[in-house]
Amino acid sequence: MVIKKQTFYDHSRIYTAICKHRVLAYWLKRKCLSLEAVNQIDWDVLAKACDEESPGRLHWVTKHVTEMCGIGKFLACWKSQDHSHCPLAVMPKTKTIATYINALP
Repeated sequence: MVIKKQTFYDHSRIYTAICKHRVLAYWLKRKCLSLEAVNQIDWDVLAKACDEESPGRLHWVTKHVTEMCGIGKFLACWKSQDHSHCPLAVMPKTKTIATYINALP
């Protein structure tokens, strides 16, 4: 058997093989995605769209989709304020970031 030296590693493919199931399990556990929704997502198109975005945009989207940004619930968690109301929209903690963004003036 001849072993051929690898000169190129497809980082995207390796990352997907290692992380995809963990990420999906996380979102399913949080009830942010249903199993039906996961099966309807065109993952190849989504990956291509992400590859074409700038790192800054991907960082912004990631922070807001995971709700790890300065909106009411995390301002309260970080003890920057004593309530979970959004400082801009004056609304209580929301279930999804889409609700928050749609409520902005």
